[in-house]
Amino acid sequence: MHRDGVALALAPRAAASLLSWEACGSRLLRAKLLLEKGLHLWVIVAYAPTATNLNEAAKDQFYDALSDLIAAIPARDVTLILGDFNAQVGCDFSNWKGTIGRHSFPTKNGLPTENVLRLLSFCCHYHLTIVSTFFQHRRRLKVTWRHLNKATADTCIDHIIISARHLSCVPQARAYRVHFGRSDNGTSHNLLGGTLQLRLRATPRTSSATKQRRFNTQLFQAEHVKERYAAAVLNRFQALAGLGSVEYKAGCEVFMAATTEVLGAAPRHSQHTGQLSEETKQLLRAKHALPKSSHS
Repeated sequence: MHRDGVALALAPRAAASLLSWEACGSRLLRAKLLLEKGLHLWVIVAYAPTATNLNEAAKDQFYDALSDLIAAIPARDVTLILGDFNAQVGCDFSNWKGTIGRHSFPTKNGLPTENVLRLLSFCCHYHLTIVSTFFQHRRRLKVTWRHLNKATADTCIDHIIISARHLSCVPQARAYRVHFGRSDNGTSHNLLGGTLQLRLRATPRTSSATKQRRFNTQLFQAEHVKERYAAAVLNRFQALAGLGSVEYKAGCEVFMAATTEVLGAAPRHSQHTGQLSEETKQLLRAKHALPKSSHS
């Protein structure tokens, strides 16, 4: 039975901005998205050990791994953490100013648990803000977890966390109620959602290194060019003969280098050149031959 696991689902527009992602164990996942002006959005999905988990080593391992992910993110980029932290942070905003707001969900007895102290200390150290605590909503719009048989009090243990300097990018965050009346409902969590006002930028489909090149293939009409091209290819393959088998990528590089050397790039032609008369072409060539100050 799988007890841990995290995932990230992206809308098509956001997926077009995805640069990379990596899974860090069964409790953490990090994705990198491209923003405008050369910035990046780092999204971390987390699932912290439960408060009833007495394995302190597992909790230390989780926050150590999370700290390593945060420390590797440049300060100018946007950090966004989503997940179940199994920690109800309480309303002590005066002692945790900047980390939680005035509208946090109150704890049952007012005393923070070990999970809460771990989360708040972590956020304070890395200048992170728990977003949902800054928005005033009715109690039912703050609840993110409830027991199916209602034997346990409603709590808010799921959080959206963002770098403090980018808190203004989130104009709204709240919980969305899920119906628990059906017996086949396998979750005890409400959905926690927020609005993030950032301008994503689609990743380039091809880089300058892989951009398709056009060669002057008309030169192949001359026999001496064909012979020169064949000799250039043969010489390059003979140089690789000592390496044994030649990989596909190395073979492609041989043909690319020989073609570049012998043929060169295809000349650029104006899309209207073929429609001009020979007399007009001669006049244009004469005009281009004049100094720029003489053009009128």
